[in-house]
Amino acid sequence: MMLPSMDPMAAASSSMNACRWLLNGSAQALSQFVLLYIIIGKSGKLSYHGAKALCASDLLKAVLLAFLLLSSSTIYIKISESFQQYSNGSWLFSAPDAADTYIPQNHNMGPFGIMALSFIFSLSVAYREELLYRLYIVGSMRERGLGSFFSVLLSSCIFAMGHGYQGMGGFASAFVAGLICATAYQLGYGLHALAIGHGLYNFFILLSVFGVF
Repeated sequence: MMLPSMDPMAAASSSMNACRWLLNGSAQALSQFVLLYIIIGKSGKLSYHGAKALCASDLLKAVLLAFLLLSSSTIYIKISESFQQYSNGSWLFSAPDAADTYIPQNHNMGPFGIMALSFIFSLSVAYREELLYRLYIVGSMRERGLGSFFSVLLSSCIFAMGHGYQGMGGFASAFVAGLICATAYQLGYGLHALAIGHGLYNFFILLSVFGVF
């Protein structure tokens, strides 16, 4: 399972409240997204890389992407659990570190409050990551003549490295998610479809971590 990512230095502590963690993470991700958007916008290639106006088809694509991400995460966990039963451990099929290592569990909000903050956090992180890892990195590689296969592979490795602090299981799970998102980008998914789909995945993971369902 790939956990929604922010600065690993912001890992959960016993004194940190989940609401504050979500607010801090949202502010961090949004500020970084705006900075990236301005920097990429200076090149005049935002539209070329896939940053276009939101349309209805983006929402349908986002739902499909979220389904694929959740399905791949579930399959990876099942494979990991099965593999661990027949081996003494594997760096590849190890489970990601426990969620409460990075996401604080304590909060004094009702389910709707924690859902609202989780949704804002999930979308903020997803827009930042999709703008950087897919639109900018994959788009730049493609623009420089690197083939689709290597663009998808390299960008997925870089994306997984950003989740490496979650352990090798988190790295492997993020790599698979990166492959799915980068492939979707190559197939014509734009910023909104990628970010909303990724954000929905993050949202469901957070709701599970916080015990909302």
